[in-house]
Amino acid sequence: MKKKYGISGFLGYKAEIGNLVIIHPGFNGLLMKVMLISMLVLVVLLASVFDVQAQTVYCVRAGATGTNNGSDWNNAFSTLPATLVRGATYYIADGKYAAYKFDDSVSGTSVITIKKATASDHGTEIGWDSSYGDGKATFEAITFATDDWVFDGVTGGGPGSWMSGHGFEVGPTNGASDVITLSGARDNITIRHVDAHVYPIVKSKEEMTIFKSVLRGTTGSCSNITFSYVWFHHAFGCGFHISQQWSGPAVLEYSYISHTAGMGNQHASAMSIYEGADNFTVRYNIFYDIQGTAFIAGLGYSSHLNNWEVYGNVFTHSGTFNVVVSAVIGVYYIESTPPRLIRSNNWKVYNNSIINVKGYARMTWPDPEGTNIFVYNNLFDGNRTGPEYVNTVYISGPGVTWDYNWYTRTAHPRAYKPGPHENALYYGGYCNLSVDTTNYFVNWQNGDYRLSKATSTGKALPSPCNHDMYSRMRGKDGVWDRGALEFSGSEFPPNPPKQLRIIQ
Repeated sequence: MKKKYGISGFLGYKAEIGNLVIIHPGFNGLLMKVMLISMLVLVVLLASVFDVQAQTVYCVRAGATGTNNGSDWNNAFSTLPATLVRGATYYIADGKYAAYKFDDSVSGTSVITIKKATASDHGTEIGWDSSYGDGKATFEAITFATDDWVFDGVTGGGPGSWMSGHGFEVGPTNGASDVITLSGARDNITIRHVDAHVYPIVKSKEEMTIFKSVLRGTTGSCSNITFSYVWFHHAFGCGFHISQQWSGPAVLEYSYISHTAGMGNQHASAMSIYEGADNFTVRYNIFYDIQGTAFIAGLGYSSHLNNWEVYGNVFTHSGTFNVVVSAVIGVYYIESTPPRLIRSNNWKVYNNSIINVKGYARMTWPDPEGTNIFVYNNLFDGNRTGPEYVNTVYISGPGVTWDYNWYTRTAHPRAYKPGPHENALYYGGYCNLSVDTTNYFVNWQNGDYRLSKATSTGKALPSPCNHDMYSRMRGKDGVWDRGALEFSGSEFPPNPPKQLRIIQ
């Protein structure tokens, strides 16, 4: 309805739409209605946009008693809901949570992020209390059954806090299950700042009796998988167990893998690659007190481990956990019945420290058709133990080139020939021994793997292998040190940034 009216001598119009009345001088009523409707539509659209934006952040707090819709900390979900929203971030407060299966359908490449709430990042201030973010959130177990996930504990792990401060902890209460499972062929999954274990910390391997792994890849090829700043430990089994050929890429970095045990057919390793994985990067990690086939083992019947880069890591035994290994890296090609034919090509094994390894501190790729496997700048220290020096060190394989490695206080098979830029050996009655007996480390017995002095200069290598786990540039002082850490004199380098990502 339109009526003429007068205001201070001006002729205007009155428009009515339902109960809404608007008066404006000099506008035609029809035009005004069109404008008004347009404005209302715009308001509705903007409101819906803001609502969508608000719903991309959800709060989860064990014990919450509000409306349980996740809108803020007063009304937080008390546990992760069964259905999650693609593109959303779920902030998790301190507390204990049940096992969870991440199985929401994919939507393009939209990621769901599960993130530990902290004082500096917790989504919304409404209802927030500092006590919600000063500890850790614990899950019994987690499974990824679809793609595109980030599971981020935010704090803890890596140099300076290898075994402490993790925002997320994942571990069954009785050791009865695998801890983190990648179910099927998964893509685009990132797990970081997580303490995951089959058993809590134990004093001896005999206390671990149920055969399970910390990380298990079940069936199907996986790609774009990243593990950063994690502590995977205490398993009567493997830290990693991959059960089918992965296409990669995959990355394990700035992590601590420790305390695995096995016996007989119950196989153990730090990383057990069963039936293959390609395009894998293993860098800036510590592997500690590992029992089994190898720290990194390639096993199976007919598969391949191609395009691997292993650099800047420490492989070591304390000598007190009563564990031994058959190799540091062992990719096994065995002409048996049935044959176990594991192919291996294009490996780069650079600047690792191998310290006090019990068993065989060897690296072996026996594939007769293996090619382009390069082993440079590794520092083997203290692998000479036992009355007959049975803990032997050697590098072998038809496709392997080794040089610029250094051996100190080590024992070797008599047939082993060092590379042209490696140090001398001599026959010690049972086997060859290294002439050099220098202790190059500040205090490896207590986890200080820094060099106490510079080594003989190694081979200069391109990025990303040109710095150590503390981001210290190699060779800056004119000596490219061998081993995982570049010599820095008395200075202890700062920890690398927690969100550091190396672009290759």
